[in-house]
Amino acid sequence: AKRAIPLYEALYRLNPTDEALTQRMVDLYREVGNLADALELLNELQNISDAARPGIEMQKAYLLWELKRFEEAALILTKLSREFPESDKLRYLSGLGQERLGNYMAAVKTYESLPADTSYWKSAQFRAAVSYRELKQTDDAIRVAERLIESEKADWDAYLLLGSLYADKEQFDDAIAITKAGYTKFPDRHRLLFMQGVHQEKSGDIEDCIATMRQVIEKDPTNSSAYNYLGYLFAERGENLDEAERLILKALELKPGDGFYLDSLGWVYYQKGEL
Repeated sequence: AKRAIPLYEALYRLNPTDEALTQRMVDLYREVGNLADALELLNELQNISDAARPGIEMQKAYLLWELKRFEEAALILTKLSREFPESDKLRYLSGLGQERLGNYMAAVKTYESLPADTSYWKSAQFRAAVSYRELKQTDDAIRVAERLIESEKADWDAYLLLGSLYADKEQFDDAIAITKAGYTKFPDRHRLLFMQGVHQEKSGDIEDCIATMRQVIEKDPTNSSAYNYLGYLFAERGENLDEAERLILKALELKPGDGFYLDSLGWVYYQKGEL
């Protein structure tokens, strides 16, 4: 990509209105990490003509997101959404723009306005639930997440989110039940099984939590979080400390230098009296 850029820049100077050439240059700039240059190029292309170029503006919004210039991106997306109210994609992206600015209620209103028959409805419902959670409106977040689950359009992460929302309200039986249901539907998503164990521990069901974490390790031997969680649980209870040490050392083998895992290991040594 770095070698190709000078050639494309020379071609661009010969034909600056070639949109396909400009797009290729933007892609190359992004590939090498020159996001500012890509944005400048899009600005130049937009200024060549007075004609509206919504595709160019959308690309600018994406680049501004990557540059963490969220307010500028949100302004572009809101403007486009008003200019093209029939576009569900633009409305959804406008919601994302508001969410990234922390304008969660505005984001919720945008997400909730999307019709159920659009391909963006599922993602919009998920983001609406997340936004309600940010607003500390947990009941509303649960309402939206439950609606998504009931639609049968939900992906595995919707079950994960709903379980966490139930846990926020200390409805741990509901949290356990929904993550179990999610894992039954998506058996390759071991994060659901892991969170089932977390909710079991929070509910006080330690034995089931231990059994679940062992199941996570069996099904996903590279899951460092499960090794650490189980090891730390043993350390907290002052039991199975030799096993706890082995578990956390395995977590560190999978994720060297992790601060949380090192903390867990230190606590195991403290509990063993190895000061």
